[in-house]
Amino acid sequence: MQLEDVVEVLKYLIEGLNKTDLVSAYTQLGALLQQASQIAPSARQQVVPLNNQVVQLRENLVRVQNSLEPPEDWGPARRRVFVQVEAQGLVGRDAAAALDKVLQQQTLDPATAAQGVQQIAAQIGQLKQRCAIALAAIGNHVVRSPKDDPSRANVTITFRREASINTLQDLYRQARTWDHIAAVFCELTRAPIESPQLRDVNSGSLIVDIGVLIGATAGIATIVEKIFAVREKSLQMRKLALEIRKFERVDVSHANAVEEAADKELGTAIAGMAEKLLDENGWLRGSTERNELENRVAQCLRDIQQFTHDGGRIRFRFPPPPVDADAQRQALAKNVAESQRNIEQTMMRVDNLFGELERLRQLPPKNDTAP
Repeated sequence: MQLEDVVEVLKYLIEGLNKTDLVSAYTQLGALLQQASQIAPSARQQVVPLNNQVVQLRENLVRVQNSLEPPEDWGPARRRVFVQVEAQGLVGRDAAAALDKVLQQQTLDPATAAQGVQQIAAQIGQLKQRCAIALAAIGNHVVRSPKDDPSRANVTITFRREASINTLQDLYRQARTWDHIAAVFCELTRAPIESPQLRDVNSGSLIVDIGVLIGATAGIATIVEKIFAVREKSLQMRKLALEIRKFERVDVSHANAVEEAADKELGTAIAGMAEKLLDENGWLRGSTERNELENRVAQCLRDIQQFTHDGGRIRFRFPPPPVDADAQRQALAKNVAESQRNIEQTMMRVDNLFGELERLRQLPPKNDTAP
């Protein structure tokens, strides 16, 4: 799924819903049906003006919905996006058919029909809101053709969940988080601050580029490498605790102690990383400025850890430095590349550990018959 397809579908839906004001029309129809439900069944057919209003609104809605059917020249990709944003059945010919199905209950039970129409109105309103939020998120963070700059590197943030309207909405939250992370690391390394930008939606993942000076990127890469290393150690400890629990004759307090140590390992490591980062970047100990920054750095590390824990993946890359680049830039670029290799290797081991833990959980307890 390409970003252009997502944007095109979102724009089409927002423009169509704004132009036709379907929510108001469905709400009005629901109110008329609710009004009809208050009239005695024997007298309903005699209320001609009300019946005419219902018929006219229904005809207008069917006509409008048919006009909102996706264009014939839309390819399979855009039609998949249309389905993924949950517009199927709310916009287009299918929606017109769904309305007729609801209105079939009008004669027997107008109150039920009114409830069904009002529910559709609410769903269309939610669809409109979701599309607006997603399009705004894309508009605020999209970059089409970023120019390679040998002084800058990029951090690509990949969400492993299937790309959908909901993950596009999640971009708001994730972009704010990575805005903050990028800003803090730029402040840490005394580099200009830049915001993340959404590059593409591809292969079921959102890809966000954070273009920052290579010094700040090298710092983030080193930290991510260390976080994955600590996570690997923590998972190994949890694997040990699980293996201990599988022995029936072993006191479970031993396993509990190992799990507690695994929990503390990450928190202790993050605090130590934050302190070391401030030292390495020349922030004097004891100052209020340093203490405040250290707290923000530690929170960033926790955010990165949580992102990776939730299945997110991070890739660091940079354009090749020019031949005449200074030694420091060459060294930083080399460090980023080395960190990326280490991260990928550790990620593979972490994924394998997750698999082993899941396998161990499925095994029955071992009968420890040792004397």
